[in-house]
Amino acid sequence: MKEDNDLREAQGTSVLTSSTYQIGEIIENKEVQEATREKIQYQVEEIRVKDQIDMKEFSEEYFIPDFESKIKSWLNEDGTLKEHERYPLKENGTPDQTNAEKVQGQFVVVHVKAKNAGEDAVDTMLAPLLYTYEQQVNNTLQQVYRYTNASESYQFLSGEMPVYQNIQENTENEKQHIFFKELQSGEEAEYTLIYVIDKDQVQDAYLQFFEGAGLVKVEK
Repeated sequence: MKEDNDLREAQGTSVLTSSTYQIGEIIENKEVQEATREKIQYQVEEIRVKDQIDMKEFSEEYFIPDFESKIKSWLNEDGTLKEHERYPLKENGTPDQTNAEKVQGQFVVVHVKAKNAGEDAVDTMLAPLLYTYEQQVNNTLQQVYRYTNASESYQFLSGEMPVYQNIQENTENEKQHIFFKELQSGEEAEYTLIYVIDKDQVQDAYLQFFEGAGLVKVEK
């Protein structure tokens, strides 16, 4: 029973398949809207999965964390990512450090529009989380964690948060507020995000805008 509980904790939660949205659809959290006066709407306008990024297209200043100290060392000259090592997770969620494997990462470039359709200004979370889910037989998606990175420095790149966001506000405190923007009533914000994910995990990747809801599948 303890192993089953550990595995459930490691594997995350289940989400109804009906909680998924298509590119271009309006994504909003009805429960939050009913409980509060907030009414934030999101719309994913484009998703691109890329082997390499062109630094002429994406400015260094918008990378999170700092480009020179955290990002640059993991990039090849052609804009592709260097191989990194990862450990598969055991059934109880702990890493199997005896079974390291080298894998290639890819970039997920996302163009999003956020709108405050409510009456009051809202400090709005701009960046959805990037998770992997498996389709279950009961019309649910199960969040899964399959691997952990062997390199601590690669943890700054590969994870649920983006490494790039071209709208940044309130960044004085080491960019701790980087993923938010205050939207006034009726205000819209359009922006680009970049995530890093292992190449063989892209087929199960989803952007998650709300806790347990608001999923958009990452399509190549």
